[in-house]
Order: sequence, then structure tokens, then C-alpha cells
Amino acid sequence: MRYRDYHLHSEFSFDSTEKIENICEKAVREGIEEIVFTDHVEFCTEDAKDVPDFDRREEILAQCRKRYGNRLSIRSGVEMGQPQRDPEKEKRIFDAYHFDFVIESIHIVGDTGRPSRFEFTEENYHAYFAQYFKELRELAEKCRFDVVGHVTFPFRYVPQDLLRKYPIEDFKDEFISVFKAIVERGKKIEINTSGLRTALKAPMPDQKIVRWYKECGGEYVTIGSDGHSVRSAFSGLDIGYKLAESEDIMIWSI
Repeated sequence: MRYRDYHLHSEFSFDSTEKIENICEKAVREGIEEIVFTDHVEFCTEDAKDVPDFDRREEILAQCRKRYGNRLSIRSGVEMGQPQRDPEKEKRIFDAYHFDFVIESIHIVGDTGRPSRFEFTEENYHAYFAQYFKELRELAEKCRFDVVGHVTFPFRYVPQDLLRKYPIEDFKDEFISVFKAIVERGKKIEINTSGLRTALKAPMPDQKIVRWYKECGGEYVTIGSDGHSVRSAFSGLDIGYKLAESEDIMIWSI
């Protein structure tokens, strides 16, 4: 099977230094069929000022398309972080640029900053995730995505002892509410395989949560490595594809 990776970051993201050419080269070597560069646009964070130079990126993508021809399909995408907080900025981005594919995600919850910097405790755990699902639901209902990204993202930063006491399964009703909003709009979620590279040791979301999505009427997912370097690009795609196949979920393509 030839894989497609619909979540990749390059030097045009604030958190990557990887050249687009290097990722394309690896894709061709590994027989990847299609890739999408989904560089970050963040909203209402310290990184919000760092909007990529998408015009320059398109020039590089065009060069790579010419170089690799029909050996590799190279698409232009974006990942928007918490765009529901600033609909006017979201509109300006869409008015200014064309994207083949749009991921929208929650990277920041409330005023807490990045979950990687948040100190989760028994006292704040449920309040944090109540706010997370409130914001995720708002994004699902209002924003202009093709897929919602890595819906279990903050859980990767929860200490394992706390996660064992209060597992992700406790939030089934919240996930179902979000999935119903996504499906009602004809949108999709992604299976993000970067979770395999974290303490979760599982895709985001994992199999049981993908099953909940399907039970809500979800028919399609995309698969993405969320690679920010040559090393992490395409990592875990085989596992993501197997997960989708095991749940009889179709892989969506542009």
C-alpha cells in the first residue's frame, strides 16, 4: 500500500526548521503517494504573530512538484490553532491564501498556555478538560476546516498516574458531542500518529475513540504523522492505516 501523509510541518512553521525539499526527498524514497504541508497559523497565543510566508512556500512547492512529477503529489495545506477565538483573522487568512486542505485544532486551552507547560493535578484536571471540550465543540460548530486535528492532544501531557485514575474513556459523552457536530457538517477527524511518539504510545485518537466517531456517523478520516522533521515525517502511518482499516473507516483524500 502507498500511504498519504496529510499532516506535515516545515520551516514555514514556527516550531520546525525542516526544508520542504528534504521531506519531499524522503517521501519519494519511501514510496509515499501524497503529502500535504500543513504549516501552523496560531490564534491568540504568543506564536500568533508568526503567520507563514505562504507565497514563498508555494514557490518552493511548485519547484518540488516540477522536480518529482507524478512520483509524488504535493499539496498546500494549513493547520490553524484555536481559530474559533478570532473569526476575523480566520477569514483574513482564507481570503488571502488558497489551501488544498485545512486542519483546525486546539493547542491552547483557555488562558493556561500550552498543555506541555501546564501542571495537571487532581484538583484542576476536570476543569481543564471541561474547558477543552467546550472550545473543541465551538471549533467544530463554527470554523472552516476539512478535519479536526488530534482530538486527544492535551491528554499526551497528563501524568500517567493521573491518566490511569481518570482515563480518557471518562470523557466519552464529551467526545460524542464533538463528533456529532463534526459529522452533522459533513466534516472529518484525523488519525494523528504523533501520539505513538509520546507517553500515550497510541495514535490520537486511539481505536476506541475512532469507534465512537464511527458510531456518530463518521465515515472518513485522514492520516497524518504530524512530522516536524525528516526523522518524524511519515512515522506511524502504517499503524494509522491499520487502525482505520480495523474500524472499517475510509481514508479521505483531496
